[in-house]
Amino acid sequence: MSTTVFERARIVDPSRGIDEVGSVIVDGKKIVAAGKAALNQGVPEGATAIDCAGKAIMPGLIDGRVFIGEPGGEHR
Repeated sequence: MSTTVFERARIVDPSRGIDEVGSVIVDGKKIVAAGKAALNQGVPEGATAIDCAGKAIMPGLIDGRVFIGEPGGEHR
């Protein structure tokens, strides 16, 4: 499995009261660490690092420009 580290992102989760700069470490398809603690861990050897400074990571933010039931788009 490959490991990817999304570094220095703004991590937002309103349901848990989280709004901080940190990292998200993903091993394969599983998030193994997130937040300030993950930022302090650094990038594991062999991992792919992606600089996300100035960007946000939050749960459920998928296809933000999709309009369900948009008139004329029912066939899609």
